[in-house]
Amino acid sequence: MPWFEEFSSRLGQLGLSVVGVSLDEERWSQIVPFLAGNDIRYQILTVPEDQVNAIKTLPVTLLIDRDGRVAASHVGLVDRDAVESQLVQLLVE
Repeated sequence: MPWFEEFSSRLGQLGLSVVGVSLDEERWSQIVPFLAGNDIRYQILTVPEDQVNAIKTLPVTLLIDRDGRVAASHVGLVDRDAVESQLVQLLVE
């Protein structure tokens, strides 16, 4: 998560928006205390209960282009440099 905060800070002026998505079953009752104890500077959303099963593996990182299409998908831990390179490429296209 710190990487994405840094990316947001550095690349926001190019149009990058970072959004975290929580799949916690207890919804905001788990998210709010987490946010209170951590300095998260990007928006956090929840997935509707009927859509939670669509996510098969966590963590997953999706890079979505300016047209709303998934431009890249990374399952599991991601390589910082690879993600940053892909982000920059998407932002300058």
